[in-house]
Amino acid sequence: MAATTTADLDTAVQAARADVLEARRVLSSWQTQHDQAVRALEELEETAGERILASVDGAEQVQTLMTELRTTIRTSELAMAAQQPRVEAAEAAYLHAEANLLEQQVDGVRRQLDKHEKETARLLAALERHDGRYQPVAPGRTKSAPLRQELRQVEMLRAFAGGVDPREWIRSLPGSATREPVPYPACLTAQDAVVPPPETLERLADLRRTLVELEPAQRALVDEIEEWRDKVARQVAGFTQQGVNLREAQLENITAELERARAALAPAGELAATTAVA
Repeated sequence: MAATTTADLDTAVQAARADVLEARRVLSSWQTQHDQAVRALEELEETAGERILASVDGAEQVQTLMTELRTTIRTSELAMAAQQPRVEAAEAAYLHAEANLLEQQVDGVRRQLDKHEKETARLLAALERHDGRYQPVAPGRTKSAPLRQELRQVEMLRAFAGGVDPREWIRSLPGSATREPVPYPACLTAQDAVVPPPETLERLADLRRTLVELEPAQRALVDEIEEWRDKVARQVAGFTQQGVNLREAQLENITAELERARAALAPAGELAATTAVA
């Protein structure tokens, strides 16, 4: 049986990456359908009363639309619940593929570390024969430290694939409180990373939460400003231009915050669209 080459492993990584993107695309499409139906139902409920009274069959039309939208919301929720484990399985397979590729790439590092450790053991044995048992007081960063970190990145990827938070995995390493932490491998931190570390996902969830919270507030303020302008023009008591100016300033701040959140989310694409919001 022919040995697995780096090219073979890289091909496996690209295939696994494509599987993640496709799984996310399916999840994202259901999420979009769900969100559109939720917004449509909210808008319908705001105007339902007038629509019911507008015609003889208004009540029937509204009831039909509400039923359709609620059915769409429920079916999309069921589809997302079924698709989420598929996304997670694709992500785990991708991380294992990346770990396999990295393991072969650092094979030379492993041999180098083995050679280094044998030489270190030989030198320590010679020192002990010369001056008794030797125990470094403050060894600092040894030459072998970066080699060990490269090897541990493979272990990190496999642990992450198994559902372990890499931050917890790093903290669980012996001596982690005093040693330099193991850096994330490039496949987790690259601009186009398909499975970034948890802190990146948490940041995306925070940004999406900003959108979820502020978009309705923005729409409500637009309507409120129009109402105030109309009442100021008609000189209704209690409605002043100062009140309009205050709301316009609030709208400007909310709009700016939404633009910043959207700009930060844009590079993440479907990853941002399918990041859970608590």
